Amino acid sequence: MAARVLVALIVSFVGFAACSREGSGAGLSSGDIVVSGAFARATVGSADTGAAYVTIANRGSQDDALVGAASSASASIELHEMKMSGDMMRMRAVPRVALPAGATFSFSPGGNHLMLIGLKAPLKAGSKISLTLEFEHARAITVQADVN
Repeated sequence: MAARVLVALIVSFVGFAACSREGSGAGLSSGDIVVSGAFARATVGSADTGAAYVTIANRGSQDDALVGAASSASASIELHEMKMSGDMMRMRAVPRVALPAGATFSFSPGGNHLMLIGLKAPLKAGSKISLTLEFEHARAITVQADVN
């Protein structure tokens, strides 16, 4: 009986550890949503905005959406879309980013990005910041983004 309880405790602990939602961004998941490759760009001077990037894969059969983000490094984060409008590339905040079932979406330099607004301190190369991504259906996922 005691052996069964011990095995049950070990299995519970291992399962809890495997479900951790915080780390380096190397394939962290919440259900069918997997976040990887989190990083941010170092800022110059006293800039009060910055940009962060991640890749989000929806490995499930249900559509989801990224509906918000937060970081202790900034007052707020906006989801920004880059889109050609005639001959001009335009940036605009969007309320959500669709994550269709089976698809992968990347925020990447020169394109869509997470705009960190109201930085509390400059983003310095070699440091890390936390990013919490909020989804329509999946639980929030917190990743550590390398600043480079």
